[in-house]
Amino acid sequence: MWVLTPFPIFFHLFLIRPGFDYMTATLTELCLEDCGHCDPVSVQLKISRLKSRLNSCDTQWLAYAVGYSDGTTESLIARNYCKSRSCNHSPCMNHRYLCELARFRVLLDACSFRGCDGQFSETVPFVTLTFGSHVELNSKVLTFMRRKFHNFMRRIDYKRKNHMKSVEIFEMKYEPHTGKYHCHIHAALERSPDMVTLGKIWSDVLGHYARTDVKYYAGKDHVARYFAKRVAFCGIGVPESDYVQFFAGRRFTSTHGICESVIKASLKARSDFNLVGARHNSTKKIVFITFIGTISKFRGETIPPPWEEWGCF
Repeated sequence: MWVLTPFPIFFHLFLIRPGFDYMTATLTELCLEDCGHCDPVSVQLKISRLKSRLNSCDTQWLAYAVGYSDGTTESLIARNYCKSRSCNHSPCMNHRYLCELARFRVLLDACSFRGCDGQFSETVPFVTLTFGSHVELNSKVLTFMRRKFHNFMRRIDYKRKNHMKSVEIFEMKYEPHTGKYHCHIHAALERSPDMVTLGKIWSDVLGHYARTDVKYYAGKDHVARYFAKRVAFCGIGVPESDYVQFFAGRRFTSTHGICESVIKASLKARSDFNLVGARHNSTKKIVFITFIGTISKFRGETIPPPWEEWGCF
C-alpha cells in the first residue's frame, strides 16, 4: 500500500537507511567501525598496477599539435607523466602542481569578495578546521569530512541561502611515527565570521571542541599555491595499501556557491595544461589539441628529439 508523505521518498530512504550515523558520531567513532576494506587480493592487484604506472612515468616524449582561437597552430612536445599523486619523481611532481595551480587560480578568482568599487579583492579569508584527533583511515572518512563541512557552511550561510562562495580541500596527512592520519579541512571563504563564532559553529557541528584557525587577508595566489601543493602531493609518503584504497581516484577538492560554468572553466584550464605540459606557455585560448605520436626516452633526458625524428613533418 502506498502512502503519500510531505517529503520525497529518497529523504525517507536516507533516514531509515541502516548504517552509520554521520550526524552524531565523531571521526574517531567512525574510524573504529568496520567499513569492509578491500580484500587482500584486490589490494595487491591495485598496488602492482600502481607500481607499473610509476615505473613508466616520464619514459616517453609526446608530440601534440595545438590550435588557437586566432587561427594559428603550434607543435609542442611533452612527457608521459604518470600523474599519480604518490609519484615522487620531481618533474612529475612539478607538472601535477602546475596543473592544479591553473585550476585553483580560476576557482579562487570566482570566490573572491567584490568590493564597493566592483573590483575583486586580492585576498580571501583562509580557514583551517580540524577534527581533534589522529585516526586510522577507512572508506567513510572522506564522506564524513565532506558532510561535516557542508553542515558547517549551512550554519554560517543561513541568511544568504547557500549563496556564500567557498573553495575547500580535504587533507589527510600521514604521520609515520604513529601510522595514523591527521584529517583537516582548508577552505577559502568569500566571508568569514570572527574567530570565536567560527570555533563555536565548528564545535557545534562536530559535537566536541576542535581547533580552528583563520587568516582574514590571505593572498589569493598564496592560497592557490598552498591548495595546489596539498592536492598534487597528497599521496607522497602514504603506504601503498592506503593509497590505492583511500587516495587513488578520490576528489579532495570541493566548492560551494560557485556556478557550473566556472567549475568547467577551471577543469579545462587544468586539462589544457595537463595535455601539453609545462612547455606550453601561451596565454591564447586553445581551440583543439591533436595527438601526433610518441618517442621513447630515459628519465634523465631533458632535451626532446628534433622534429625530423618524428617522421611526420
